[in-house]
Amino acid sequence: MNSPVLEDRERLLQLLAHIKSFNCPLEDTDPEALTDMILTRRLKTYVKAMTNIETLKFQYSGIENLPISLLCGGVTWQHLTTLILQDVRVDLGDLADILQRHRNTLQKMSLHDLEASASNWYNVFADLHNSLSKSSVCAHTANSLKRS
Repeated sequence: MNSPVLEDRERLLQLLAHIKSFNCPLEDTDPEALTDMILTRRLKTYVKAMTNIETLKFQYSGIENLPISLLCGGVTWQHLTTLILQDVRVDLGDLADILQRHRNTLQKMSLHDLEASASNWYNVFADLHNSLSKSSVCAHTANSLKRS
């Protein structure tokens, strides 16, 4: 017999599969609780369970050294059409990987106040142009695209 906690977790994962749009603001999250969710991979498990997601926004200003790969590295959403990244630290290789995995469905990507771990934005946008021809990309406040 399953425990009530395991049954609740399975039910939550089943419900997440029906979500079409999700805004993931982590800026007000308790840092210790967030660290625990990341280290135990629960947050990534929940995000990965959103198998029908079409619009996804990650925003976590104020949380230092949290790369996007911890949230969605290696995850492919078959229906993702819109991706919004705001106040996120990105490795440009991780960003290219996300874009490559979603090149057939992604139609719009918005970048807001990103901090990059590499300096060659030109290559990222060239890759976007080459692999996401049907997509639109919007980079907001380009002067705040920072290099760490």
